[in-house]
This record gives sequence, C-alpha cells and structure tokens, in this order.
Amino acid sequence: MKLYIPAPPPTEQMMRISIKQQGTKDHHIIVKEVEQHELIDWLKKLISAQNLDIFAEGLSTTVQVREYTSFTNGKTVSFKFKGMNPEQVHGLIMKSIPK
Repeated sequence: MKLYIPAPPPTEQMMRISIKQQGTKDHHIIVKEVEQHELIDWLKKLISAQNLDIFAEGLSTTVQVREYTSFTNGKTVSFKFKGMNPEQVHGLIMKSIPK
C-alpha cells in the first residue's frame, strides 16, 4: 500500500476541445503546443472538408475550445454545425491530430 500524494497541476497552457450535442454524451480532447486561434481554424477546416449539407435536419453539434493552465479556465471560443454527432467528430479529430 502507498500513500497517495497528488502531483502538482501542469503549468503549461493547454486547450480543451469539448464536443456537445443536446441529448448525447459529451466528448473531450485535451491538446497542447497550439494557440487557440490556430486550433479553431484547423477544426473549422477539418469539419468543412467533410462536405456537410448546410440544410441538414436535426440537432446542431457545438465544438468549444477553452484555454486553461493548471486549474484556471481561460477564454472559450465555439462554433456550431449540423450533420455529424459528437462521437463522429471526436473520431475525426483523433484520426487527424498528428501524433
């Protein structure tokens, strides 16, 4: 048995991507070494490359990008679209992020 000693929170700036849609499970991805505006531009290009129908029926999916350092939340930027659910968007982002 070992005593649990919490590690200090990371001090580097990170971005949390939250993918949400009413009535479905939210998905989250945390990335680092990127600026918020660069990440939003990359995400918009990635989603628009899917050639989604602008007249799609159903609920809209929201993608939020929030900057944070340790436990301090920063500014949030978001955009909405229709045609993909959060699980599909999460999979697309995970496949497209350079490893």
